[in-house]
Amino acid sequence: METEYQLITREIAHKGTAYLLIRRCKPEGVRELLRRAAGAAAGYGAKRLLAASLDSSAPLSEGQWEGLRLTHVHDMHLLEREMETCPPAGAVALVPLEADRDEEWQTLYNAGFFHVPNAAAYEQADLDTLRTEGRLCGFAQAEGQTVGVYELDLTCQPPEISGIALAPVFRGRGLGRALLRGVLALLFQEGASRCRLTVSTGNPTAYGLYLAEDFQFLKVKSQWYDVALSSGCPEDQGEI
Repeated sequence: METEYQLITREIAHKGTAYLLIRRCKPEGVRELLRRAAGAAAGYGAKRLLAASLDSSAPLSEGQWEGLRLTHVHDMHLLEREMETCPPAGAVALVPLEADRDEEWQTLYNAGFFHVPNAAAYEQADLDTLRTEGRLCGFAQAEGQTVGVYELDLTCQPPEISGIALAPVFRGRGLGRALLRGVLALLFQEGASRCRLTVSTGNPTAYGLYLAEDFQFLKVKSQWYDVALSSGCPEDQGEI
């Protein structure tokens, strides 16, 4: 069986973090793959490597072995909500993204998701791709101020709330709930009978909000572990 994996390095520049997603691997080869990935990530300048395995025959688990230590940090959960009813949108209005505000959207999105586990920083190429794919992006406004951003994927079934975030300065005012209700109202208007989103267990504020707004747990999508080379273990900084 050929090993399949993805070492994601694009977030190193933004957050100092690299990600390893194992798609297929022989159980006896997992530790060596993790060790090599940790060394390669360090060679790219990463301060941290997070890893997850999608191969049920080669799961990851906490522990320390010769030259390697794994610590569980969070899980990614898929939640779903029926759309038979929709709460009132409240104090937040949604404004579709226009091309002349791309930079503003990226800046606000990246600031809003900077501390969210597994969230990716957006660049112009990402926005161009989203437009090609037909996703909906825009701003959340309240009392004449831009307070947050949203991203929706209506191309999948059921539709997904890809991301909602408030600017840090506007948090703690109930606007997050209003923003969520705003995007739910938009999905309802688009004819969605249900919707989904993915949330990290390492983001308890968002998780609690989604449960309070009638989202239900559907499944664990992935479990993520911090991968560290033990002291004294040489780092292999080559390609893996």
